[in-house]
Amino acid sequence: MISTNPEAQIRAIIKPGSVFLFADEDYYNSTPHYHVTLNHEPFNDKIILLVCSLTFDSNVYCNIEKSPFPYETYVNVTPGQCKILKKNSLFDCNRVKEKTIDRLIEKLSNKKLKIIGEIEIEIVEELRKAAILSPAIEENIKKMLRI
Repeated sequence: MISTNPEAQIRAIIKPGSVFLFADEDYYNSTPHYHVTLNHEPFNDKIILLVCSLTFDSNVYCNIEKSPFPYETYVNVTPGQCKILKKNSLFDCNRVKEKTIDRLIEKLSNKKLKIIGEIEIEIVEELRKAAILSPAIEENIKKMLRI
């Protein structure tokens, strides 16, 4: 039987590659996006590291062209590579978000987060590598991604 308790739901699903759909309050845009868990052991970590996907279109491409960050810090994932995605998506690994499990539980409790499932571990590894290459990511975060 599936629990309806938000804490139990988050704790049951949280692992490398867990995917959540929510709008991030750190951005002015209120559109929900997929967020992928990058931690090796998110259940044991105090902070959950998440990277957000954007639908890959010409506007996103123009932003990458203007970006000061290396092209290798962006990961393009197609629906053929990842069953969850419906469209080509781009992960900007220069922006790794830090959330607590409690924050995810709160979002789920308030119906501001949906649990989507998980992506393939090979994609998670690509996302980690791209974040480690980013000059925008702090060394303590890179250390968590290298373990």
